[in-house]
Amino acid sequence: MNYGRILCFFLLLPFLSLSLEAQDTGQEYLPLADARIVRVSDDNAFVHRDETNIPLEVDMIVEEGDWIHSMDGTVVITFANGSNLVMQRQAVIYLAELRQEPYDADALGAYGALQADPSRSVTRVFLSEGEVRGHTRSLRSDSVFRVSTPVGAAGIRGTRFAVSLSLDGDRLTLNVRNYGGTVILERTFIDSAGQTAVDEIGLV
Repeated sequence: MNYGRILCFFLLLPFLSLSLEAQDTGQEYLPLADARIVRVSDDNAFVHRDETNIPLEVDMIVEEGDWIHSMDGTVVITFANGSNLVMQRQAVIYLAELRQEPYDADALGAYGALQADPSRSVTRVFLSEGEVRGHTRSLRSDSVFRVSTPVGAAGIRGTRFAVSLSLDGDRLTLNVRNYGGTVILERTFIDSAGQTAVDEIGLV
């Protein structure tokens, strides 16, 4: 599946989206967080970092700015706020922003041990190919968890969900499924005046 033209546009999105959302939410700077690889079912899965492909391994730490490729198997990632993301076969994601307000990990646990978002967090993942499924823990009202694509984004609020991209000829389709909680789907499209526009649909 050739996503060359899509990726050229996609590479611009992290910077545009982060800038717009920072203005919208007014959130101050949060310290960097990270995520952990907890399962890899294919030896060819890798993280692309500093122009190098590094094979994924269980317990490997991945960071903001990493590209992750699942190739022929699945990859399970747990974020610092306790949320999980399962990359399906041949999925490609970009970790655009991983931020977390410091908290007492000794008292509350860390990664998969968490039952709820322990402090304000910002997680923004860009899906450029394939499908991801996830489970966000009970997020704080001031936390953000978003999965964005070249044609729209899903804002997740404490739910199980799936986001996928499919290409049929020149048509790129975004599919979002919600299995509990609330997902806000933001669609990006060209309006009748030829301008880029965004609308929102709540999936409950």
